[in-house]
Amino acid sequence: MNIEKLISTTQPGLYESSGEYKEYYPYIFAGTCFAIRSHGRTYIVTAKHCSVNCELSPLDLLYAKHETSDEFFGYDQSSTINAPDSQKYADLIALRISEDESRIALKLPCLDLTNPYLCIDLSTEDINDVIIRGYPYINPNYSIDYDSGKIKYSGYRTNKMTHVRKGSLEHCTYIKMETPIHPELTSPNKKINANGMSGSPVYALDKNNNIRFAGTIIGYNDMTDEYLIVNSYIIKEFLHKSA
Repeated sequence: MNIEKLISTTQPGLYESSGEYKEYYPYIFAGTCFAIRSHGRTYIVTAKHCSVNCELSPLDLLYAKHETSDEFFGYDQSSTINAPDSQKYADLIALRISEDESRIALKLPCLDLTNPYLCIDLSTEDINDVIIRGYPYINPNYSIDYDSGKIKYSGYRTNKMTHVRKGSLEHCTYIKMETPIHPELTSPNKKINANGMSGSPVYALDKNNNIRFAGTIIGYNDMTDEYLIVNSYIIKEFLHKSA
């Protein structure tokens, strides 16, 4: 599997809206999501605050069966952990693709975290490059035409990590990218606006150019231009508890 094929499983967080908004805005973009596998089942992972902040149900997330499809997977479980140490998982949602579609989901090109080798710590010296793909809100190719029923979007890909440091929470890491957001996708005052990137997967190429999973974006520090990442080991543990 090559990195371009892998990041193709990253999709925008597209939700069916509900309540008072549904009549006017039947669909809403909120963050980014991606596919990952554990113990033979495929999950769609995103940051919980993407749906919560927009008063959306995580189970209303629409994940297309492939990039050009208008068919979406169904889910059989919303994985939320209520263990004493659940702060580690507080901003994670993993939606397990329903069992009757699990064989189709196995065709998705995604990493299988049953293999512990695939997780990597971003602070290790064993990294050649870091790759992120997400869906920032400020994007000229982002639109929902409710009259025609057409939805248009395009992802943003960046690489080259320039700095890494421990996050304020022990299970998180801050990373700085050479180009965190393309200049064309910044706000009118040219200030970086990373809204929409939460839920994006972070992949690394190690010294042998093997693809490794480094974590998931859950925030952005606009004072230091750093992404806040939940470390991959936490997500592996989260999926194991959810199995």
